[in-house]
Amino acid sequence: MSYIIDYLIGLLGHVMRFCYQLTNDYGLSILLFTLVTKLVLFPLSLLTQINSIRMIRLQPELDQLKIKYIDDKDKLTDEQLALYKKYRYNPFLDTLPLLLQIPIVLGLVGVIYRPLSFVLNLPDDVVVRLRSWLTDTLKIADAGNLYQLKIIELLHSGMNPFPDGVPDAISVIKGFDMTFMGIDLGKTPSFHDDPLLLLIPLLAGVSAWLLCVAQNKLNVLQLAQGKINKIVTTVFLIAFSVYFSCVVPC
Repeated sequence: MSYIIDYLIGLLGHVMRFCYQLTNDYGLSILLFTLVTKLVLFPLSLLTQINSIRMIRLQPELDQLKIKYIDDKDKLTDEQLALYKKYRYNPFLDTLPLLLQIPIVLGLVGVIYRPLSFVLNLPDDVVVRLRSWLTDTLKIADAGNLYQLKIIELLHSGMNPFPDGVPDAISVIKGFDMTFMGIDLGKTPSFHDDPLLLLIPLLAGVSAWLLCVAQNKLNVLQLAQGKINKIVTTVFLIAFSVYFSCVVPC
């Protein structure tokens, strides 16, 4: 699984680098990256919606089968599979977008954590030297996955780890602006830091709520759900979006 995630991080890193080179703006490159991934996944999303419509159409017949073969589970399974084949419904297709989105999100997080490697495309040996400077010289060993963001923060503050070496790379890093509309995208939202950062979790929660409202009115499967299920789904998605945006960089 880690091999797959690493491969995705490298692949998504190329896409992010292209978006940044096209826009020369970190915030806009993230927005463009989001649009690109949505366009790539659109055919699959469309296929899933068609599959959902087929499920709604066959549901009345499926309910009749469940009543007719209530005491014969084997026969019910055979008839159910025949019904699926008749309507060309694939019960596993509905979970495929979610299964794809999880590694994509994990891969994107890996790209966001390492802008020196995947956005600025710095050589690996330079990144290794900078990390060594951070951990061995400055004794900052608790940065973890955020070490590249910490390096950028320190260099922007005026520190220079190599006065006589890799000046081009240091200059590129110092010129790398991670702010977007006044928000430092390299920082993680916190009550103890810039209050403006808290706009990100707020916007994430609002966007998740708007998505749920739209799905409840347009998605055929959501329309078929009961009120309680819709509320539970909405609350979960909002809570997940807010929590996730509070633990990763803006």
